[in-house]
Amino acid sequence: MGGPPIAQRRRPGRFSRRVAAILLLLAAGPAMAAPRGLDAFILAYECPVAVRLAAIHERGDMHREDSRFLILAVHKSGPAYVQCAFFDNDRQMMCEAASGFYDTSPGTPSQVHLPAAKVAKLGKLGFSTDASHGNFQRVMDTSNAEGLSAVARLLLSALYEAYDARIDDSIKVTAPLLPESRPTLDRGLCSVD
Repeated sequence: MGGPPIAQRRRPGRFSRRVAAILLLLAAGPAMAAPRGLDAFILAYECPVAVRLAAIHERGDMHREDSRFLILAVHKSGPAYVQCAFFDNDRQMMCEAASGFYDTSPGTPSQVHLPAAKVAKLGKLGFSTDASHGNFQRVMDTSNAEGLSAVARLLLSALYEAYDARIDDSIKVTAPLLPESRPTLDRGLCSVD
């Protein structure tokens, strides 16, 4: 028997409906003047991130969570990444923003690499601001397409607010279930590959 295991085969009907719902949500946004700052950043990258999240949701075995994640990183000094992983049968995602906790050598006190003002911005986005045991965390509801778009906006907002990512920065993508996807985000490109 050829092909990937059943758990890794695509379920085309659900994926296309989920992507269509995401595109509809994005198109239904209010008309406004040319966005600037954070709004422009989110407008440029929300669709490519949400589509990747939908593709991860549709692939693999949702009962095994080890590869059901997405990481977005920018090249800055210190750790500058955000990540989310599906859990609870894909009804939720654990999202994290890099704190610097994992860059500390064992036996030495952890040190947050972000200034207090940047940590406060993560707090306003709903992330925990305690990095004494790991990264800054927030759980998101992903039981519908709107939830995946909300996760995309959260990740992008955290990159912009805490790690100073901007539209012209290269945003590296890590998603083991999407080996065919581009290694960086392309503005406005609304597809996985």
